[in-house]
Amino acid sequence: MKKREYFSFIKRVLLALFVLPLGLFSLSCNQDPIFFNISVEPEPRTPKIEGSPQNMVVTTDGIYVWRHGYRGIWFFNAGIGRWENFPRPGGIIGGLAAVETGDTTQLYAVVQDAIPPTQTEIWRFYDGTWGEARAYPAPNSSSPFLIGSIYSAGDQLFARAQRRSNLEAHDILHIVTDNTNGAVTSVTSIKPGNDTISLRGAVRRREGNIYLATANAGIFRFENNPLTSPPTVTQTVTPAELDFVVNGMIETGEDIVVAGNTHDRGRTFVLAGSDREDQSGELPRWHFFTGGMGVWKQFNSDSRSWEPALLLLGIWTLERRLNNGYREIDLNPDGSVPSLAFSTPGIPAGTTEGRVSSVQSRPRYNASIGTRAVQFIQQVPPEMLRGDPAVPSDGWQPPIFASTARDGLWVYNPANDEWNSEDNTRVWRRPMPPQP
Repeated sequence: MKKREYFSFIKRVLLALFVLPLGLFSLSCNQDPIFFNISVEPEPRTPKIEGSPQNMVVTTDGIYVWRHGYRGIWFFNAGIGRWENFPRPGGIIGGLAAVETGDTTQLYAVVQDAIPPTQTEIWRFYDGTWGEARAYPAPNSSSPFLIGSIYSAGDQLFARAQRRSNLEAHDILHIVTDNTNGAVTSVTSIKPGNDTISLRGAVRRREGNIYLATANAGIFRFENNPLTSPPTVTQTVTPAELDFVVNGMIETGEDIVVAGNTHDRGRTFVLAGSDREDQSGELPRWHFFTGGMGVWKQFNSDSRSWEPALLLLGIWTLERRLNNGYREIDLNPDGSVPSLAFSTPGIPAGTTEGRVSSVQSRPRYNASIGTRAVQFIQQVPPEMLRGDPAVPSDGWQPPIFASTARDGLWVYNPANDEWNSEDNTRVWRRPMPPQP
């Protein structure tokens, strides 16, 4: 072999040795989800709300978020399209709920003196300030109750409580408020006879019926007629029918979906209307529901209205970290659930799958929010945001907020198909309709 041919041969060998590992690495990125996720994962930002934000309370003027064991509240002001600090009540926040009657919104908070609490109070936000919502028996040191969480269903307020005399005994409290100033006028136990009953959710159906979900005692219908007191609580779904510990409940428009977990997986139950059969579904083994659920809507160009399309359910798993995030259930335009089939958000790489999803790319979802346990999730109601002529209207979708178990509040920006920490640097607007 001549010297020139020899050096040419050596160059080809060295080039092959250099290019082959790059090719193998590139192939591994496409085959191994860990390497691929690293390649598409967005650079994380510092969240406006750090830690583990709790339940999102949605009202006509914005969204409220609080953090367990913390004294602060954050408010997504729909008028300006950004998050801002909200006035604090006088203690550690143990729960938050809002009651809306007509054009009036009353915000209530459970305030604790310590963790674990030895005293709890119900405070209300009225006329720009927080104040204790007095009642008899008052939910304070003279009350037999320690209140854990509060839930609103239409214009009714309920609470999960323990008895001071026996912390193993639980109560469901019906909290009656004044429609004028929001003051609490009475607190009544409506526990249906079981000391282990623990309230986990309350919703009001379109026809007006109120349903209460308990952790392990089934679902109850609450009926309250001021002319016939006291209120009645009737069981509609037995524990045997649910067969799991409930941790969340939501009204989707036509149906009520209840979520919870067994010892090895998450399960759901749909409390359907009178013209449909109840149905149930479950996640794969070692996948669990967090209890956070939110309805995702899309715009119908024919009816010119926003209609339910998906139910988003937060999950966590004992398997690989990228199997966290949330799952989607298809909804009919009236909000009813056609079937309890769970889908991972986004369209898989290299496919043109035609199903509706809350995000576009599944790989980008897997590399971002899909690696975090989502505790609560909520699409911003589109009618809530102020219009802006600078916002493009084609295919516009409002953002989605999600609270994670450790990494603070996240947001999905549909404009660039990205989940990332909500750093509060962007103003969220909706397109303004064209002027005549």
